[in-house]
Amino acid sequence: MNRLKNGGNHFPAGVKEVFKVCGVFGKTVTAEDLSFSVGPLINAAGRLGKSSLAAETFLEADPLKAAEKAAQLKKLNEQRRTLSREALDLLSEEKNIFLSEKLVVAYDEKIHRGISGLVAGKLAEKYKKAALVLVHDGECLRGSIRSYDNEDVFSLLKDHEDFFIQYGGHRQAAGFSLAYEKREEFIQTILQASSQLVCEVNSDDKNYLMEIQDFELQRQIWEEPQIFEPYGKGNPYPALLLKPTQEVIPEPLGKTGEHSKIRFSGINDPLIEAVWFFRKPEEVPTEKKLLFQPQKNYFGGSLKFQMKILSSHEE
Repeated sequence: MNRLKNGGNHFPAGVKEVFKVCGVFGKTVTAEDLSFSVGPLINAAGRLGKSSLAAETFLEADPLKAAEKAAQLKKLNEQRRTLSREALDLLSEEKNIFLSEKLVVAYDEKIHRGISGLVAGKLAEKYKKAALVLVHDGECLRGSIRSYDNEDVFSLLKDHEDFFIQYGGHRQAAGFSLAYEKREEFIQTILQASSQLVCEVNSDDKNYLMEIQDFELQRQIWEEPQIFEPYGKGNPYPALLLKPTQEVIPEPLGKTGEHSKIRFSGINDPLIEAVWFFRKPEEVPTEKKLLFQPQKNYFGGSLKFQMKILSSHEE
């Protein structure tokens, strides 16, 4: 990580150009930048069948060729975003959604096989339970399953391995292939079996470093998390508990209005913003403390100090 503090100036041409299209070149590159900007750019190529392009870009020594290849990666990532958005739109009507208490299953032949895992992750966030997505892939169905609260979704598949042509994964994420004729039986069976899934309450929704009032927020708070990177299992991203002292104003965020942007009258800094994903404005409590993660958001060349709201807490 020390070599990333100069924003990639000492890296080969290919890496520099990737950092440029991700908007992180010339700044201190954080683990979050790698996870949410650089990583998705690379993964998009593989998801859309162009994994060799990612490798070629990173190995390219010629600056002009590197810039061209990085631009192609950016286009693939934009295509991946479009496909993901279209897939979620397809599933928003819930015609092809099947639910149990602990699992949501989605199936639509129009969803691209390369984004099934991404869509499963989004559905898990939306429904707050493990999610499984089935898509068409030539001669068979492909499936991806993602946990929500660290459920052991791989064991769920393993207990029903006779259904699969092949399968693999780990506790929180797995994939498999399935014959078309087994689809309906599999969906019914896996929904019934999902009752065995044990949900572990996400520690991020309970633990926090400190409580702070809205008028006390300063930008320095957003600098300190970088000291303890990278975050992940065993080292969760730090959270704070915000106590609003004045008016809380939720507004719709995104085209569908299922997310919220929240303004706090007690916060005067225009670069500090709050977002709550998969929580509509009318569902945002305005008289409770809010648990949030301080995250920097680089978009369109500008920096915002973002409060990612996780949950609300009773007074």
